[in-house]
Amino acid sequence: MKSGDRQKTTEREGTKGMQTARTGSKKQQAVKKKPVKKLLTSLNKVDSRNKHLWAVQVHIGSGGFGDVYRVIDEKDPERPEYAMKTEIRGAHQRRLNIEKCILHEVGVYTASNKKTRHFCELVDSGLTAEYSWIVMTLIGPSLDSVRRMLNKQFTRNCVISMALQILEAVEIMHEVGFIHRDLKPGNICTGNPPNDDHLLYVLDFGISRRIYKSITKKELRNKRERVPFYGTRKFCNRACHLEKDQGRKDDMETYVYTVLDLFHNERGLSWSKDLADTKKIVEKKKALFENPLRELDPIVPPGIAKIILYLKDLKFQDSVDYRFIELELRSCRKELTSSDPSDETMDWTGKLEKLMKEAKNNKKPVTPKGEETLIFENLKERKRVREMTSAGGGRSANESSAMRSCTFDGSEGPPPGFMTTGATTAGTTGGTTGPATRTVMKKPLVKKKSRSRN
Repeated sequence: MKSGDRQKTTEREGTKGMQTARTGSKKQQAVKKKPVKKLLTSLNKVDSRNKHLWAVQVHIGSGGFGDVYRVIDEKDPERPEYAMKTEIRGAHQRRLNIEKCILHEVGVYTASNKKTRHFCELVDSGLTAEYSWIVMTLIGPSLDSVRRMLNKQFTRNCVISMALQILEAVEIMHEVGFIHRDLKPGNICTGNPPNDDHLLYVLDFGISRRIYKSITKKELRNKRERVPFYGTRKFCNRACHLEKDQGRKDDMETYVYTVLDLFHNERGLSWSKDLADTKKIVEKKKALFENPLRELDPIVPPGIAKIILYLKDLKFQDSVDYRFIELELRSCRKELTSSDPSDETMDWTGKLEKLMKEAKNNKKPVTPKGEETLIFENLKERKRVREMTSAGGGRSANESSAMRSCTFDGSEGPPPGFMTTGATTAGTTGGTTGPATRTVMKKPLVKKKSRSRN
């Protein structure tokens, strides 16, 4: 080969290499490009295989996994309202599918075993070019929202009634073969007033996990050595903080924190004002399980301490004695009231419809934020004011006003601005985030892959 030919060959190879490099970079850019989320409007309609025509009415809320809308079926002459949950196609974590599975399986279990329904009914599901979606029955506001609308704490008798219903829902999930991993008042809603508002519904299964190796056999999956943090800092169990695998007993620990918070949104959990300090939260949770009688607020009935001590001795693979917990809760109710045990009256019975209308009239529609997210923003603002004060050598009138505006509300439930349900979280917020979403409540961590597939 002549030198001139060699030079031409080298130039062609170099050009080809540059083209390959450019092509490769374009592919990398395509991989890195994140899907863009667009909110649906009242102009959007979803045709479901000619069976339903779902027309969007209004956007209800947003989260890390998608959005929730109120929809109607235009092919149904009665035009009943439903809830549609969407998840963008191409999302890093596709969690809507597990919600669909859980709603289907608990629906079958509830119907076949004649259990009280504590879960939305799955009505329809499908895919579009931009997002996947499910349609389910529409329910009422979250317990966080109800407490805020009532502008007071729940009565203790009402809390026990709620605790019994939530226990029944958690037991059904465990029997079907799932753990929720994100129980909290923001993920528990009332039924629609006026007929079903005494019933509670558990929702948002974005970070739920199947605990059995197969659907037919109740054989537990192997315990993983280490897992990423999935949960809400205020309510998650100790295993979640320590990045350990969670079982049914850990789900019940989160259940206990939820019940304690329902007694009082500040006094119920001693770490409610320490959400910016993970170490302090873990220490206080450990102290509660070591000596619940000493750590529990006087507002909490002593029977709850017995439940905590029972859960303390359980191991990862152990099943839960739900009847023991139920009996302790019923004993607590007997000590608190002499009313009929079958009484389904709640603090909001007969008031909820009016309260919801008043809240709608007094509140502009906004994207909801979880309680913990708001509290964290509150803490950041207080820190900023302190830094301004120390830098200036004193506190101005404006700074004093800013500090006052950052204080926590007392007996009004969640902070102002928290209106609708907070959905699932990964990391630390009380809002709606997922495994692919890093939140403001915790420093970003490098994702650790599990060492076991089970």
